[in-house]
Amino acid sequence: MARIERSIEIRAPLEKVFDFVADWRNKLRFFEGIYGWKPTTEKTRGDGARFVYKVKVLGREYETEDEVSDFVENRRWSCTSVRGVQSKHEWIFSRLDEKTIVIFLSEYKPPVPILGVVLDVLFFKWRWQRNVERSLQNLKKLLEEQTPG
Repeated sequence: MARIERSIEIRAPLEKVFDFVADWRNKLRFFEGIYGWKPTTEKTRGDGARFVYKVKVLGREYETEDEVSDFVENRRWSCTSVRGVQSKHEWIFSRLDEKTIVIFLSEYKPPVPILGVVLDVLFFKWRWQRNVERSLQNLKKLLEEQTPG
């Protein structure tokens, strides 16, 4: 599986950052490269919540459904695919003075069989890395604009 890890410091209280990211309605406000993000269960926060989303790879649309696990308020959670592209994503939050450190980890198996590893190196990974980096910058901008000082 391919792996991407990125982090960012956000000048906002940890609880505010965690609540914003954990609220499924905010995902499309900051996360690039995905669309159609919506819950598939009545539960929308914490262990057992499930969400479906779509990505486009080489012009082809892929739909994936993730389930939340390891949810610890103001600390972390994981999302593991239960359908679609095989993947696992982790969000980790920690306090640093008046800032919040956000770490996003992503592991995924390229959706194209046989040539998947080659195509990942040539096309997917750098685009996904760019999307993650832009998404974290978007998150930072949104939250720092809302935080005085």
